Amino acid sequence: MILTIIIPAYNAEPYLSKLLDKLYPQLDDQVEIIVVDDGSSVPVKVADDLLVRLYRQDNQGVSFARNLGIDKARGDYISFIDADDTVSRNFVSKILEKTKSKEYDLLEFSWKSLNRNNWCCDEKLNSDNDRLPNPSVCTRVFNRKFVGDTRFNVKKDSTEDEDFSRKIGYLDNERSKDIRVGIITDYLYFYRDEVPMSKTKRFAAGLMKTKKVIY
Repeated sequence: MILTIIIPAYNAEPYLSKLLDKLYPQLDDQVEIIVVDDGSSVPVKVADDLLVRLYRQDNQGVSFARNLGIDKARGDYISFIDADDTVSRNFVSKILEKTKSKEYDLLEFSWKSLNRNNWCCDEKLNSDNDRLPNPSVCTRVFNRKFVGDTRFNVKKDSTEDEDFSRKIGYLDNERSKDIRVGIITDYLYFYRDEVPMSKTKRFAAGLMKTKKVIY
């Protein structure tokens, strides 16, 4: 198994169905999807498929869900997709193509942010020397050996990606020099900014009880 795609899902319909519709045609025996239903009001349903596994847990947050996915992953590489976002139609093939040529610690790829009317922002990688400045795990693919025992901080209900990046070191200027990074210049990931009650929207509106974690 080459790639495991981990999708935490909390009350994410109809976006999750659209995302899975985009991913299903891309699957083969080198790829699996793990969907973690994080206590959705209406339980998540997925197609009965050997390449898609569904786990359920009480609502404990995206960090718990991602950690469960990491623990259950069988792929050599791990990708994280938020259930209310989407990906390109060649998302899987581009990742598999890149990992065939060399073993990397992580891959980075271009992304765009989509609202109801247009593309509002993006990060385009143009060469192997470019790097993403943002800490999002969704715009990267990680070698499972590189992740090792590192897990998301379950005490944080926001900026958990930044915490993960600090621990694993891919945004640390000194530590990152020894990390083998593969660049995919194509736009592979698309954020949906129009989702009204996504975690980002709830955080901005002050509707989340955040916990302060001191490094």
